[in-house]
Amino acid sequence: MPEDKAFIDTSILIYAYNKTYLDKKQIAQEEIGKYDSVISTQVINEFCNVSLYKLRKTHNEIVAAIQEISEDMQHGQLIENKLTIVNPFKI
Repeated sequence: MPEDKAFIDTSILIYAYNKTYLDKKQIAQEEIGKYDSVISTQVINEFCNVSLYKLRKTHNEIVAAIQEISEDMQHGQLIENKLTIVNPFKI
C-alpha cells in the first residue's frame, strides 16, 4: 500500500465512478490508487447525493460503490494505533 496520504475530494470520487468522462475517470482512479486515501463522511454523503440526483444512479449502484470504497475497513482493524474500525452490527 502506498505510504503517502491524500484526502479524496468529492469531485475526484464522482469522476472515478462516472461513465461519461472516461478520460477523467481513468485519471481519478489512478490518483486514488497512488495514495493511502482518506475520505470523510461529508464526501461520502456528497457522493451519494450527486450520484442519486445528478448521475441518476440507482440505490444499489450507490451502495455497491460505497462498499467498494470501504472494503479495506474491517471490523476491529486498528489504524495507526489510534483508530479502531467498529461495525455496530457485529457487536
